[in-house]
Amino acid sequence: MTYERDESKPSAVTPKVSIIINNYNYAVFLRDAIETALSQTYHDVEVIVVDDGSTDNSRDVLSEYADKAIVICQQNRGQGGAINAGFARSSGELILFLDSDDFLAPDTIEVAVRHWQSGLSKLQFPLAITNCVGETTGALNPTGSLPTGDLVAEILREGSYPCSPTTGNLFDRQYLRNVLPMSAEEWKRGADGYLVYSAPFFGRVKSVNEPLAFYRAHSNSATNMAGLKALDPSRLTKLLGDDDRRLKLLRELALSRGLTVSDTAVTKTWCHLKLRLAAAKLGHEHPAFEHVSALSLTARAVVAACCSRRTNLVAKVIQTAWVLIVSAAPRPWLPVLLTQGFNAAERPEWMQRFF
Repeated sequence: MTYERDESKPSAVTPKVSIIINNYNYAVFLRDAIETALSQTYHDVEVIVVDDGSTDNSRDVLSEYADKAIVICQQNRGQGGAINAGFARSSGELILFLDSDDFLAPDTIEVAVRHWQSGLSKLQFPLAITNCVGETTGALNPTGSLPTGDLVAEILREGSYPCSPTTGNLFDRQYLRNVLPMSAEEWKRGADGYLVYSAPFFGRVKSVNEPLAFYRAHSNSATNMAGLKALDPSRLTKLLGDDDRRLKLLRELALSRGLTVSDTAVTKTWCHLKLRLAAAKLGHEHPAFEHVSALSLTARAVVAACCSRRTNLVAKVIQTAWVLIVSAAPRPWLPVLLTQGFNAAERPEWMQRFF
């Protein structure tokens, strides 16, 4: 990937912003996403909605907005295909990809643009977590402070950097032109990871450490592990597959710049080790990663939790306690422990603030 920034065309003082909503079978939440995108206080916004082959009544909802937004209905191609389609139709200098189960504050775009600076690949901000009906819980996703600056060294060393989920990012169009379209087949899920982990290689990242939009925690969220209530490891396996693809992506990005990413950069992180420990307890290690005993994974996860430079002491204690309890727990306890560990909607509200 080669990044070419056209410095002869300076960024607009008040750039046009495209809000691209990707939707698959979230009709129950879709109207909130569209309405909050259309009602932004910022004056120059276009709203694009991509329905990725929904089988619920999403397209009935979309029929209400045919004259207010650009509506794209396509066969199911996955998240990457939806992002590709939306970006291809967009014209904004800045782009926000809004998950259809999330929603915006009235001034999300206005505040984000106010913080925008030339030379950024993206601006990120945390999201306020709400329950399924949109009531805030007081928790944020992600927790802790978000970094600003040149993050290439950190991502090569750690395999990741603290970043927001899809809705919490405002991207530079010139950056996106260098990485889109992505492979829709490879990135059917986790496509936001492709965008956020590529971004530091193409420009600085700036963080606004205040919530500017809302993340809806519910049992069907793609990043939640509600399936573990029945000890179904399918979602866990998919998330571990995302980590494998992320490591491959980082290797490609590093190689294109003559840099090197550690083979353990991704596999030593707390989030990855949490997944691996759950897989080991369920007897479903992912084939992309070498088999490691649950005891060894426990030790590694404790070290990762305790050594994190981005979490506070309370979070370290909660994460360490969860690892130790899961490691020692008998199988009948696992549905509750793993569901709370991976599904924000199932955690007590006080725990959502730190975990």
